Amino acid sequence: GGHVVARLAAEIESEPVHTQALFETNQGTDVHLRGAPIENVRDNRAYTVTGRVIEPPETRAGGHVFVTIADGTGRLPCVAFEPTKRFRDRVRALRVGDRITVAGEVGDGTLKLEKFAVRELLEQKGVTPTCPTCGRRMKSAGATQGYRCRDCGTATDSKSVVGIDRELEEGWYEVPPCARRHIAKPLVRAGFDAPTHPEQ
Repeated sequence: GGHVVARLAAEIESEPVHTQALFETNQGTDVHLRGAPIENVRDNRAYTVTGRVIEPPETRAGGHVFVTIADGTGRLPCVAFEPTKRFRDRVRALRVGDRITVAGEVGDGTLKLEKFAVRELLEQKGVTPTCPTCGRRMKSAGATQGYRCRDCGTATDSKSVVGIDRELEEGWYEVPPCARRHIAKPLVRAGFDAPTHPEQ
């Protein structure tokens, strides 16, 4: 890489160069991240972890948004801090059952989100069924007993499944540049394993 820099520098019209130095940096590389299951996650280290959202996102005092994932080896709370602005809306759009990969440093047992990738979105949910006979909303007949229409007596075994409109798409989402760590790789750079949705 040094010869390319020297060749390009020689093409720039300027005063004579007395000395020069070429610096290598890890800035914007994500070199700090390591993949791990939740059971191996430790404080003061940075990880990528894949799991399913197990609790609805929650906005707490100060505007910080928390979401918890699990991967079969444990649970990991994650947080998007208030300075990440619109990124918090992406976190709020997650639903229980979504499969995501989170990236960030862990402190006090909580991963501080730098970015996340949606791997699989929950696109349907179960709702209380409507009676196929009279069109009224059915009522639960009791635990594990299905649903019954109180007007005409029609019964069904389970909830109805309906599609969900989602604000998210599969791929990577990141904090805005004003909240990005110098070592975090921006999504505008190549080399991600899914589509990217860069912040401006």
